[in-house]
Amino acid sequence: MMESEISEQPSNIICLSEKRLKYSGCQHKAIVVDPDLEYVECRDCGERLNPMNALYRICTEESRFVHRIASYKKWYQKYKEKHRVKCRHCGKMTPVRVK
Repeated sequence: MMESEISEQPSNIICLSEKRLKYSGCQHKAIVVDPDLEYVECRDCGERLNPMNALYRICTEESRFVHRIASYKKWYQKYKEKHRVKCRHCGKMTPVRVK
């Protein structure tokens, strides 16, 4: 291939990028779900929300929470393992008391 062919992009390729806007409005952090009336609204601003978006948001937050707990458990296990010493009398590994 020639250098001019490499630098040119085909016209049938579409490039998408996520645009992050600074949003000054309500972030809808607290939502109210009414299963009887089948709607979701923001507790702070009162705006009605798309139920699928609210469900997606809850699922991603829950997934993030589960992963964070798993990483904390791994960290704690490593922490516990590092705070053990070999006993001079019996030769077994014993935890160090940290006050």
